[in-house]
Amino acid sequence: MAETHAETPRQRLGRHLAQARIARGLRKGAAAKAAHMTQTTWMHIEKGTAETIDMNLAAAERVVGWAPGSADAIMKGGEPTLLPYANTQADPDRVVPNGPEQVSKSADDSFWRPGDEDEIRRILTDTMVHAIPTATGADIQRASSAFIEEMRRRGLVAEPDRGDG
Repeated sequence: MAETHAETPRQRLGRHLAQARIARGLRKGAAAKAAHMTQTTWMHIEKGTAETIDMNLAAAERVVGWAPGSADAIMKGGEPTLLPYANTQADPDRVVPNGPEQVSKSADDSFWRPGDEDEIRRILTDTMVHAIPTATGADIQRASSAFIEEMRRRGLVAEPDRGDG
């Protein structure tokens, strides 16, 4: 009788990651490049043959359109959480749906609503204050405005309602 081996948590993650990468139409090299890691590192993650740092797992999650923490959930026996949209990473200006729906660029279907800009600015401000303590208020304002405009350009934030009545 053939002996069967149970799949380790890292092998389970690797299998899910390979399936997600293939579903997104990415080759291993392109996925690795998008994740800013070597192809060898990517291959080891997919094979489940090596420990990897959390930063690599977070990068792999982004590349395949998973929410943060999905790799950990998979290794614990769960499933990944798909983002409602995903950047293809191989083409950073191309946002694609994560699932059967199409990404709509209408105000009704944007990921963030126009009223969410204040929340986005608060998140970005908090992040910059902690990550870049030398950033000035003007730096943070410029970064926040540029970030929101880029999210609008990609269809992730709805245009503000400029209604006349």
